[in-house]
Formats: sequence, C-alpha cells, structure tokens
Amino acid sequence: MNIFLFRFHPSSALRAYSLNGGLVTVNIVGLAASAASVIDMAGDVVRIAPVGQIMIHNVHINGASGDYRDINHMSGVLKNVNQTLANAYRLKTGKSEGELLAILDDETWLTPEQALRHGFVDEILFDDEAQQGLSLAGRSKIASQQTKKMAAQLNLMKLKVGI
Repeated sequence: MNIFLFRFHPSSALRAYSLNGGLVTVNIVGLAASAASVIDMAGDVVRIAPVGQIMIHNVHINGASGDYRDINHMSGVLKNVNQTLANAYRLKTGKSEGELLAILDDETWLTPEQALRHGFVDEILFDDEAQQGLSLAGRSKIASQQTKKMAAQLNLMKLKVGI
C-alpha cells in the first residue's frame, strides 16, 4: 500500500488511477473553465457535448498585498503555476509549452470543434459527423486501457495463487 503524505491534485489522482489499469473517461457537458479544464485533461478519453466549452487562462490572485518585493515574488510564483498548467495541457494536446503559455495569456474559449481540432478533447458527443475518422484515436485509447487493466488483473491473480 502506498501512503502519500501530500495532497493529490484531482488530475494527478485520475492519472494515477489510469496508470494502474483504470480507464478515465471525461464527459464535458457544460463549461469546463479554469481549474475544471485542467482536471479534464487527465482523462484517457475526453468527450465534449455539442453545447460544451473549455476556457483556459493564466492563474491569477485577487487582493495581492505587500511591498514591491512581495509582488515581484508573487509574480514569479504565478508564472511557475502557469507552467504547471501548461504541463497538464501539453500531456493531452501534444502542443509546445510556448504555444500553451500563449493560449493561457489570451484567456482562450474553445468551442467543441476547436477543442477537438487542438487536441483538448478526443471526440464530440452525439455528433456522428464529427466522429467519422476522429474517434479512432479515442477508440484506440480505450482498447489500450482495457488491455492494461486486464494485464493488471492477471498479474494480481498470479500473485494471489503464487504463480
């Protein structure tokens, strides 16, 4: 049993589950904005409804206080957090860190079609026309995850019977 003495970010917990044989499917049925969009990137398969949207932006704080040194320090902290956000998006989309940081700078709102085109989602729910040729990647991910899960279950069975 692994015991973690730190708090998991929900997206890290989902990825850990996925890496241990679980299949994480995310369905965006409304607005996945800000932190919700980061959590969504942990899905093995991410789908969005035709009326859904994804919004990503730079991290920000309200009511900063202190002198110029405190503000400069906080600026560096915010830039570092932006880079960690870009990491989550990069793992899903394959885009470069620079490209993602620019998207964050722009506070970007993505329609389902834009989200699909840029790799933030794997398919659009209920849209057979959009699925043609594009959901193959999503189906491949599901099959791969199912294979990993079966292998993990087989290994567990072997341990139980001492093989």
